[in-house]
Amino acid sequence: MTAREKLENLTMLWIGYSVVTSGLMFFVRGGFSFWNIALSAFGLLLSLGLNVAIGSALRNRNGLVRGVVVLLSGVTSVLTLIALGKLSLLFVATWSFSLFVPFVALSGVLAMNLHSLRVLFSRNVRRYFA
Repeated sequence: MTAREKLENLTMLWIGYSVVTSGLMFFVRGGFSFWNIALSAFGLLLSLGLNVAIGSALRNRNGLVRGVVVLLSGVTSVLTLIALGKLSLLFVATWSFSLFVPFVALSGVLAMNLHSLRVLFSRNVRRYFA
């Protein structure tokens, strides 16, 4: 798989992740109120726009955007891992199964960021930006 294809797949994966999380947040917030629909739609459009813009910049070999994405993915991965650890300790202390939803959501964030780092540090993607 070429570097360009990897970057396109990464962009599509982030778009899919945005659609799924926006849909889930709609149901988590609950209700079919006007504000809930408007807020979910706005969040979806904003995240789709950001994903398309970042993906386009990466495909156009923008090294600055790659550096920012690597930095943000790395920092977010570390912070998410710390949050998952604290959430696990909280679960053991309280045995509250209401912590399952945030645990799954944070696990998804961690998986997406680690996958982004893996793609952006792959050999042919690094050569694509060189």
